[in-house]
Amino acid sequence: MVFFQRLFRQPQPPNHATPSESLEARLAEYDQAIAHGTDNNDVWFGRGCVQVELKRYQEAIRSFDKALAHRPNHLDSWHNRSLAFCQLGLYEEAVSSYEQALHFSSVPSQDWYFYGTLLAQLDRYEEAIDSYEEALKKDPERALIWYDRGIALSWLGQFEDAIASYDQALNLDATLHQAWFRRGLAFNQCHNYTQALKSFDKALSIDTKGSEVWAAKGLALLQLQQYKDAITAHDQAIKLNAKDDQVWYNQACCHAHCQQLDQAISSLEQAIHLNPDAIRELASTDPDLQVLHQHPTFQKLISM
Repeated sequence: MVFFQRLFRQPQPPNHATPSESLEARLAEYDQAIAHGTDNNDVWFGRGCVQVELKRYQEAIRSFDKALAHRPNHLDSWHNRSLAFCQLGLYEEAVSSYEQALHFSSVPSQDWYFYGTLLAQLDRYEEAIDSYEEALKKDPERALIWYDRGIALSWLGQFEDAIASYDQALNLDATLHQAWFRRGLAFNQCHNYTQALKSFDKALSIDTKGSEVWAAKGLALLQLQQYKDAITAHDQAIKLNAKDDQVWYNQACCHAHCQQLDQAISSLEQAIHLNPDAIRELASTDPDLQVLHQHPTFQKLISM
């Protein structure tokens, strides 16, 4: 929700406004102006913006409705109205609201981008991609649009196209560590673990504190049968987030391949503690853990 909060568009403050003026005082000024007969887009839009800052989103929507009754083509009112719906978790209503704004002849790139983000929230990825591409027609140098386009393509299983989109983003901004991470995930899905590993290493060279990146690196190393390095990567992931059952499970597999049976059992026990049913079902037939089947603790863990 913080992401959407940052996107609200503010009116120009009145000449007499002071930086220290409270939100409640500003709202009272708008209410007083309305009570004295000022009834136009500016006053209702300004009132809605203050209500947003006060997190009174239902009231803000009603104010933006009043603003649009006076000026139906006011893009910022449609924009903020949609964002208020987002803050309430009402994404269908937010999309419907924003569709009204897209009928205007000149829609900025950022609005197409935001509309795509809304559609992605609703898992409408093909439509989201169309919206991102409209945004890119107007602003092809914006790395975040290429990045989010890549995410939508990944959700559709179009991993090679997603990689190409992440590449575009990284050509524009090589410091986007999340784009390196997502690029690595897409390579993992293509079973190109060597390239995945390179992407994860780039992400970690920018930000070492992403537990999900260490976990993904560990999985790629596991697939490449580099088990000792995979154990090291999983250890880093666990230090940052010890509540991911899949990381503990993958760590168990690595220890098993290294014939470190007690460590494998210990990691498997942690995974089962976090997600008992799913991990027991997986472990009972996983060939990576075949070597554990004769361990005295294994059957107890699986059958508990």
